[in-house]
Amino acid sequence: MNYLITIYLSQYFQNNDKIVGNFIGDFVKPSNYSKYTYNVVDGMLHNSRVQSYMKSHPSFERSKGRLNPRYSKYSAEIVQLFYGHFLAANWNKNSQTDIESAVNNNYYIILESFDLVPYKLRRMLPVLISPKGISNIGTIGGLNSFIAELGKKGYIISNLQYTLQDLMAEYSGFQQDFEQFFADLNKFAFNTFSHKEEENTSEFVLAHAS
Repeated sequence: MNYLITIYLSQYFQNNDKIVGNFIGDFVKPSNYSKYTYNVVDGMLHNSRVQSYMKSHPSFERSKGRLNPRYSKYSAEIVQLFYGHFLAANWNKNSQTDIESAVNNNYYIILESFDLVPYKLRRMLPVLISPKGISNIGTIGGLNSFIAELGKKGYIISNLQYTLQDLMAEYSGFQQDFEQFFADLNKFAFNTFSHKEEENTSEFVLAHAS
């Protein structure tokens, strides 16, 4: 559910195929990497590293602990939605491109390689860019509408918007967690995306040899 963070991180790529791979990475199993080109796989590998980094970050773990225990099964997805909210709310402080343009630019890049997009993500794209989509989750009302829309379409469990009560109860705590995580994420992304070319080439060759 870290779609907005994925879009934000696309600024580190100068290649559209890598942007596509980064965006669809959550929906493609490593065993299927051999079906894609090097640059698409490179984007997928970066997405995987970011996911691993996020889920092991102390701030992310702390945020999961702020949630009501009844949501423990979905805590990672919920926190990613909350972090998307904070990124959207502060987008202009972190990007020179406005949020709607960034979302639309990524959408058009994805459309140009639509044949590479897994079926489940194809179905979700209209929801992501709709008036109730990810460019509008910077407010609590916008986040609530987005979660409700995802639930209505069956992409997440229904009634997950009730977790917003947890967000509101510890808003400043979640925000502080996000800010600490996001500062570290930018450093991680810059260093990782800049220096993983050789390693990714090896992983690509192995994937195509299997």
